[in-house]
Amino acid sequence: QHCRYPDHSKPVCSPDNPCDFDCEPPYVKKGNHCVCAPPYTLCNGVCGTFSYVRLSQGEEVCGVYQGSAAFECLNTDTTLESCGGCMSPNPFLFMSEQGPEGVDCTTLPYARNVRCSRGRCVIDRCDKGFVPSSKRDSCIRDGFYIQPFQL
Repeated sequence: QHCRYPDHSKPVCSPDNPCDFDCEPPYVKKGNHCVCAPPYTLCNGVCGTFSYVRLSQGEEVCGVYQGSAAFECLNTDTTLESCGGCMSPNPFLFMSEQGPEGVDCTTLPYARNVRCSRGRCVIDRCDKGFVPSSKRDSCIRDGFYIQPFQL
């Protein structure tokens, strides 16, 4: 049997479940995952206790997707998946049920090469049949592209 194990786990083979696993401390098992559970927090991929967070210039504290008190320090002027703001809000600030403040540039339709510059997505290249818009923030149909005709 081929087994897959989550990050931060170690295999534990038993007759009942040959693909069972335990989580490396301080991670704990939650379903099929090893998660960083309270009182610990996840910071830049490390699960532990942190007395303070030191942000580099230009960074802000952003939440981690599906992480209750997990966070990471991101430069939202250049981070492709949180461009212009956090995709997951800062877990330490009270927020109403507000959506993300930033944009995940990797999800822009038809964008092939995209980057985050000065807090906005910049598209350098689009899929075949599309070209970057004049603002380079979306891909639009190329009026000159002729789709090959198939019988």
